[in-house]
Amino acid sequence: MRSRTSNFLDQRTEQLAEYLTTLMARDPFFANPDLREFLAVKAADADILRAAILRNGMLLAHATPEQKANRELVLAALKQNGLALQFLSEEMQADREIVQVAVNRSGGALQWAPNFQTDKEICMAAVSRSPLAFRYVDEDLQQDEEILKAAAATPATTRARRSAT
Repeated sequence: MRSRTSNFLDQRTEQLAEYLTTLMARDPFFANPDLREFLAVKAADADILRAAILRNGMLLAHATPEQKANRELVLAALKQNGLALQFLSEEMQADREIVQVAVNRSGGALQWAPNFQTDKEICMAAVSRSPLAFRYVDEDLQQDEEILKAAAATPATTRARRSAT
């Protein structure tokens, strides 16, 4: 028998996937494959890619290693989209300030921060932003009353709508 938490997370995951699909269809950087290809080819041109990353943090995927090591650029990208954490090195993913910025913007970024899945403060920020992040919280910490309350406090779709405005 599935737990109520599992059912809740499955339902929220479907809602979030639907929301992200709609959002990505509206964003010209995701909707135009020619532009994505152009940006990948021109990744060495720091000015073009930097401007694009500041508009869409997920374009860190096309950044050079030097750009991904640029703390200022990385923080700006994560403030725009915390899920860009997945494109950073393990060293950057282990940096507390970087992870804090990422989960404050997108709770699901906790998935790419395994060193912080046992950190109550980071996990609280993640699940407060997105209850879906609960699945990435360490098993022992999932029993914590504050974490459970934070995850249940606000529906994921409300948070997603709020961050889109």
